[in-house]
Amino acid sequence: MHFLVEFAEEVEAEGLIQMAEEAGVRVYPVTPFWSASEACPPNLLFAGYSLLNERQIQEGLRLLKEVWAPVLEIK
Repeated sequence: MHFLVEFAEEVEAEGLIQMAEEAGVRVYPVTPFWSASEACPPNLLFAGYSLLNERQIQEGLRLLKEVWAPVLEIK
């Protein structure tokens, strides 16, 4: 199972993916799964959670908020 995350149009998901990876959280670009990769919006990413328990999901979300908050202006 997974979910898609769509950011504001000016946000490039690739930078967020790199930030997440450096924090130890794996999220992925949507482009490889888009039928026409050149038409894939650059502000989408996906995250899987089916192999994680509740504690791991909560910790992953906490880490994402920590690293993305300054860039996305999250409070």
